[in-house]
Amino acid sequence: MIGDIRAAGMRIDTWIDIQQLGQLDDSISMIAYRVVQEGLTNARRHALGTP
Repeated sequence: MIGDIRAAGMRIDTWIDIQQLGQLDDSISMIAYRVVQEGLTNARRHALGTP
């Protein structure tokens, strides 16, 4: 998802600090994915071109 956003021209700096990413419960992983997705969508809609 982040690669797609960057390829579309949006500048994004990321840092993920989860030591055991592979051990997250599937439902928690899906929630985290949707939160990041929604944040990126809102940034693209409402703050395009800003840092």
